[in-house]
Amino acid sequence: MGGVKSFGLVASLMLSACTYPTSTVTQGGTSSSLNFGSLPKDAVISVDGTTAGKAGDFAGKRVLAVTPGTHRVRVESAAGTLVDRDYYVGRDSSVKVEAAS
Repeated sequence: MGGVKSFGLVASLMLSACTYPTSTVTQGGTSSSLNFGSLPKDAVISVDGTTAGKAGDFAGKRVLAVTPGTHRVRVESAAGTLVDRDYYVGRDSSVKVEAAS
């Protein structure tokens, strides 16, 4: 009778291994970006405290690549500060930065 119990235990373990749940985690993205197309071309852009260039550098279809997450964006022109706020950029997405009207 001990052989039957051992067989049952082994069979149970084998079946549970076949049904063990799995998951996949994907991290990072390749195209997260900020878009500055509607701002004055001479406006200076800073992201997370670092100057990234002028809005004209990102005219047309050009964008500023960033890592996914929250970024502090500041845009200044001769007229003053146009933007000073946090933006959340999701993985594989683009966020348009616009001056408050």
